[in-house]
Amino acid sequence: MLKRFEVENFKGFDKRVVFDLTARDYSFNSILVSGGIVNKAIIYGKNGIGKSSLGIALFDIICHLTDKEKMNNRYFSNYVNLASATDFASFKYYFQFDEDSVIYEYDKKSPDYLLREKLTINNVIVVDYDYFNIKKQYIDSTLKGELNIDLIDNKLSVIKYIYRNRPNNPDSPLFKMMKFCENMLWFRCLSEGNAYCGFTNGGAFLVDKLYESGKVKEFQKFLESNGLEYTLGFEIFNGRPELMAYFGPSMKSAPFVSLASTGTMALFLFYIWGISSFDKI
Repeated sequence: MLKRFEVENFKGFDKRVVFDLTARDYSFNSILVSGGIVNKAIIYGKNGIGKSSLGIALFDIICHLTDKEKMNNRYFSNYVNLASATDFASFKYYFQFDEDSVIYEYDKKSPDYLLREKLTINNVIVVDYDYFNIKKQYIDSTLKGELNIDLIDNKLSVIKYIYRNRPNNPDSPLFKMMKFCENMLWFRCLSEGNAYCGFTNGGAFLVDKLYESGKVKEFQKFLESNGLEYTLGFEIFNGRPELMAYFGPSMKSAPFVSLASTGTMALFLFYIWGISSFDKI
């Protein structure tokens, strides 16, 4: 699990920001804690203080450690803080997997421009790799094995290269960290539409996902529990399923997505991710 996250010189964060999930006294709501770490939380605050930027920073790791869906580049505009004298952003992740602790940190100039990676497992540095200084490219022999590492550029993570090209032990801390990152999911629903990154590949079409699940009536009940009264069903048009909403005794109909507000579409997005991924992330 993720225990702590630090970021500096990223977007609006000119100073180091620390997001600490270490649990303190949560006896009043113990279901929010697992293994001494807060695993369900809400971040709230005024506009413009960095809530969205914190989420984007936290998921930067997806860009170079996984092959999952990447965040749209528009979220990475002004990647390095404009007021900083330093021309790169720094990220640091603290993970806890049972008795194993993993600290992964790196510096970047942009989402795909790595400068340095460092991996510490149980207080032992196993990787300290500077992409632009051949004299500072340390990789522990037990992690490297017989692998010949010859990266063509700084866009491919040396950690990812090792993970992809050596036999993996499911019990190893590195394997657990990589699987954790591959199962991270970020999504949002705003007026300009839905967006997500991580967890899977390819576009997530809500109507198709609901049709494939066969849970249209369950979705209708979910909307009812949130104060929205709809009678829903599927019809096939040109070989494609269309989610329809029906009204009145004559059952006049219209496509659900043509009627749904931004908030209702946010509920739709939440429901689809809920039935397809929440037990895996």
